[in-house]
Amino acid sequence: MSSSIIFKLFKTYKHPYLYDRHTNSLAMLTDEEFEELKAVQAGKISPEQSAAVQRYQQYGLLMPNVVEKIEHPGTQIIEQYLENRMRQLTLQVTQQCNLRCKYCAYSGIYKNNRTHNSRRMNWDTAKKAIDFFFKRNKSLSDIVVGFYGGEPLLEFELMKKCVEYAKSKNEGKRIKFNITTNGTLLSDEVVDFLVKENFSVSISLDGNAETHDINRKFSNGEGSFSLILKNIERIKERYPEFDKQIWYSRM
Repeated sequence: MSSSIIFKLFKTYKHPYLYDRHTNSLAMLTDEEFEELKAVQAGKISPEQSAAVQRYQQYGLLMPNVVEKIEHPGTQIIEQYLENRMRQLTLQVTQQCNLRCKYCAYSGIYKNNRTHNSRRMNWDTAKKAIDFFFKRNKSLSDIVVGFYGGEPLLEFELMKKCVEYAKSKNEGKRIKFNITTNGTLLSDEVVDFLVKENFSVSISLDGNAETHDINRKFSNGEGSFSLILKNIERIKERYPEFDKQIWYSRM
């Protein structure tokens, strides 16, 4: 396609059409015009040689492109944002999981994506990430530290250490913690900690037991719904208000 004129051709079952980028508009074409503009697109004839181009230019379409540069409005301040306004840090504390959900991004069914494995974040890496984060949120009063996996609660001890360290680094900011979990490891000890630190919790749950257990199984093939529901019901009994901070999502 000529770089001076930017347009797109397409057909429906009834008519051929032209989309003109410059005016963000559509025009219905004759079959002859469609074929001629295809030749312009392919560079077989120049726009100046095309009667169809000349015709539509009379209506303000197919005009030479006047855009020299496209730039996001925030381009000039992006460095300032990166250095002073980093609002959220998400720590992938493990790439392991105690479930083997069929559709999981890490299940192995997706090409060129990682699978579940034993890799975990060590304390030195977590500490460096938190230090990096706090050096770059100086202009903010509200910040977030999140935990992700795999199943992050497999690294519960590391999580607790990260929370304490983040709190020790915090100077007058409102810091919020969150976690994305499959909900199977929500023991009383874990829940007590999440409540104490005012976590927001996202639990992956797929509808009713039958629907959920089709895909969201333990490595031994057993469904996980009954255990997750039991954990949720125990949370509601022990901490009724905390239930408002739990979100249920599909992975």
